[in-house]
Amino acid sequence: MIVSLVGLPGSGKSTVGRQLARRLQLPFVDSDHVIEERLGCSIREYFEREGEARFRDVEESVIDELTERHQGVLSTGGGAVLRAANREHLRSRGKVIYLKSSPDELYRRLRHDTNRPLLQVDEALTTALHARGFTIAVETNGTVAPPPGLDWICVSPKNQAEVVVTKGNELKLVYPQLGVDPARFEGLAFEHFFLQPMDGPQRADNTAKAIEYCQQHPQWRLGVQSHKIIGIR
Repeated sequence: MIVSLVGLPGSGKSTVGRQLARRLQLPFVDSDHVIEERLGCSIREYFEREGEARFRDVEESVIDELTERHQGVLSTGGGAVLRAANREHLRSRGKVIYLKSSPDELYRRLRHDTNRPLLQVDEALTTALHARGFTIAVETNGTVAPPPGLDWICVSPKNQAEVVVTKGNELKLVYPQLGVDPARFEGLAFEHFFLQPMDGPQRADNTAKAIEYCQQHPQWRLGVQSHKIIGIR
């Protein structure tokens, strides 16, 4: 027997799924976790790099496999039911439970979430926020054109991804990145250019390299993550 949970992002599919599996004494699996294990990276990173269509192909393959072989409780991604093949596999191979949450409850749960790729800013949102007196700042990898109405745009390019956002307030480049030359971005129309040392075991060495590059190329300034320097992760 397989019981599949579907619902909007933030509706509690993973949380409820674990509790249900424990109550029924059945195995639990989260399709998003299986996808990330298969991809070797986070869904957000893959989504940004390859796009939604490629991600949905992977998701469809995983759901097909899990509904065929898994016996227990399955938690699906919030957008899994957008594809007819997924709906058919879920419905024909087990029981499906829809978790319904109110808009207010979803907002409370997701308002600080930065990992879900489909929680995107659009013009309707920026208009509503401005009407309530908010200032809107976003950080993006620059592969998707931003909506109108943003007050501050920070672009942080990743690897060889094509950057289509060529103007804004701030360009922040993690340095050094294999195959990414800061000179590639120097002609873009940004007010500020920052080099942020690559984190990890070589952070001190990377910081020294970033400082040296900034000294040799005054257009760039050093950007540091102060919370990491003082030990907050």
